[in-house]
Formats: sequence, C-alpha cells, structure tokens
Amino acid sequence: MILGERYDIPCPCGETTSLRERTLRQIVDNLTELDRAAPEITFVCLQCDTPFRFDHQNREPSEPIDESLRSSEPFVCIVTTKCGELHCGCPVELVAVSKSGVTDKQLHAELRKRDWTKFPCRKHRDSSSFLGSMRQI
Repeated sequence: MILGERYDIPCPCGETTSLRERTLRQIVDNLTELDRAAPEITFVCLQCDTPFRFDHQNREPSEPIDESLRSSEPFVCIVTTKCGELHCGCPVELVAVSKSGVTDKQLHAELRKRDWTKFPCRKHRDSSSFLGSMRQI
C-alpha cells in the first residue's frame, strides 16, 4: 500500500472537487510561472460557472488514500484567457476539472460552450476577458 493524500476543493455553491496530491502538483507545475508562484489556484466550477480560489500552499488533506489503487483520475484543463480591462491584458488561468464519467472530449466540448468573458484577472473583478487557449494536463 502506498499512502497519498486527497484534497477536497469546495466551490461556494456546495460542489466539491476531490483531487489527489499528484494531480494537484501537476496543476501547479502546468500553470504559468506567475500563477505557479501564487499561493492560490483559480478553479472554475463547471456546475455554477463560479471562479473560486484554492490556497494550495496552505492546504489540508481530506484523508489519506491508497495511491496503489487505480481509480480514474479526472480530466483537468487549464483555460488561459486575457483580462479584457482596457490596457490590462493580464493573463487569467482557470482550472476546470471534469466530474467522474466525463470524457476528455466531453470536457473540451463543455469548455468551448462557456462564456469566458466573465472571468477577469485578479486586479479587475468587473472586467471582461476572452478565450485564448486551453490545454489538458
């Protein structure tokens, strides 16, 4: 048995995303250098479309898990946009995590249907942004 940690990441709407330590590390490793150094990851809830932050540097595990058991990992995409605030252009990275039973193709299709103009950079809560790129990790 190989022990690892599981983390529950709650959205304000009540939805919870559970990720293994390894998946969380992969997310941080795939963020841009600026966001990788930040204490928080910005997740977007696919249930309610709300962006919410998770403090990955001060996280507390939900429970230990057996890493040797092969459970299906969720598909994770990092959506990169740019803040639409006039003269800002700061990058915005949002992490979307699939629910169980969703394929990577279904996740990509769902993400492409979203209105990404409502996700501003950290400085501009009310600004607009546009879909720039999306990558699966």
